[in-house]
Amino acid sequence: MKKILLWLSIILITNTITFVYASLNSVSIQEDFKNYLHKKALISEIEEEVTTLFESVTGEHYTNDKILYDTLTEEILPKYTLYQQKVNDISNRLYIKTKEVKKISGKYHHSVQSRLGAFQLLQASIEEQDEELKKQAYESLVEAEKLLNDYWDIIHSLDLSYSAG
Repeated sequence: MKKILLWLSIILITNTITFVYASLNSVSIQEDFKNYLHKKALISEIEEEVTTLFESVTGEHYTNDKILYDTLTEEILPKYTLYQQKVNDISNRLYIKTKEVKKISGKYHHSVQSRLGAFQLLQASIEEQDEELKKQAYESLVEAEKLLNDYWDIIHSLDLSYSAG
């Protein structure tokens, strides 16, 4: 009888410790979301710089493929590759605790991957002097922009709901 009581006590203590440990380590979605946004804000300067660089050699600022190619090769791709790696680090399961924020992070990660692929495709189109490939690259950039806009719509709606709560 004493052995049974001892085992029951051990089980009860183990379950209590497990419950306390789990409750101490649990993170609310709101807290996880704010932590995610904070980490992302720490690297946002790189994305802003790349966007500014890209806009400075495309659209109304486009002068020729050599300048676009050089800017892509020497500045945009190295910086955006670094940015993609940092986004990947943030998307890593170690930083994000809730499945809801993991899903949001995954959307952003996908948009960054798409944009990086489009930049690489644009670079290849200039190397190969392939106008069809260049058209595909710009279409890919438009798709990446749509993904990014969808992500920001989600972020904005969550930010409003969490700041209201």
